[in-house]
Amino acid sequence: MCASNVYLVNDKGGMDLVMEQVDIVRPEGAKVYLRTVAGKEKRLAGRIRELRLEDHAIIIEKPS
Repeated sequence: MCASNVYLVNDKGGMDLVMEQVDIVRPEGAKVYLRTVAGKEKRLAGRIRELRLEDHAIIIEKPS
């Protein structure tokens, strides 16, 4: 399985875990759609900053 965890960059420059086992990530304008392998869905305001494929991590940053 190739699911990843999604992290949101916080105001202090660190990262907060938002969702685990995400298998679908889709940009939707000013938001990012996420869906887990179990079917849980979420939309975050922000944009994809970085994909760390080896770490199975997706980094999202808030809009400025």
